Amino acid sequence: MNDSHPVTLNLVNRIISTTGKFENHRISASDVTEGIETALILRDENALAYLATIPVSFTEQSSQDDLILEIIMTFYQMLAKGKGNSNEAQATYHAISEQLDWETYKRYIKVEGFNQLWVWERIFTARKEYVEAISLPVITIYHQIFQASQAGFEDAVRLALHQWKTYYTRIRIDENQEEEDRTLWGQGFLSLPITAACAFGYERGLTLSSLESDYIPQWLIEGHFNGIDLLVK
Repeated sequence: MNDSHPVTLNLVNRIISTTGKFENHRISASDVTEGIETALILRDENALAYLATIPVSFTEQSSQDDLILEIIMTFYQMLAKGKGNSNEAQATYHAISEQLDWETYKRYIKVEGFNQLWVWERIFTARKEYVEAISLPVITIYHQIFQASQAGFEDAVRLALHQWKTYYTRIRIDENQEEEDRTLWGQGFLSLPITAACAFGYERGLTLSSLESDYIPQWLIEGHFNGIDLLVK
């Protein structure tokens, strides 16, 4: 967003002025998706408008043409454009689910250079676990929002939170059979995707009357940012 534009950073008592520089190999479809999630929480219409215009081709170098990430990005861009609906959410859910079969997934990948088939298979295994635990439950939340179902919304959020906690409190065994404790992963402490979905629902009259969680701070959901200075202005 700030490429070739002046940027001012307020760091402690210092003001630093610079010019934004951006290279497309550094941004992936996941980065665009997370940017939209953040913009939904911040109610930043300018950021949403910008992120909605980034073409999938711009992220392909970093995403390595991963169709799952691109499907998710496309859905979030529809949200950013204000064009999402329950049918799109349902279609996205099924499109992603179809890609969670290895035989289907590998028809769309590029086997070249470092990305040989065995590398892609490892990527697929890790991505499948994340998508099933995190991405699909969150898309279900959006489906319930578009259905304007208060009960369905809360049930979907409750399930997504359960899946989030399960995923980020699990001991992961990597390809070298070494243990990796996900409870130490910083991204697990705040559920950006669930918080964004709840903020999206809140703006449409859906609230969590019977559900609280440290993973989804209420002040973020409701957009209470008074007294908070953003780093980049």
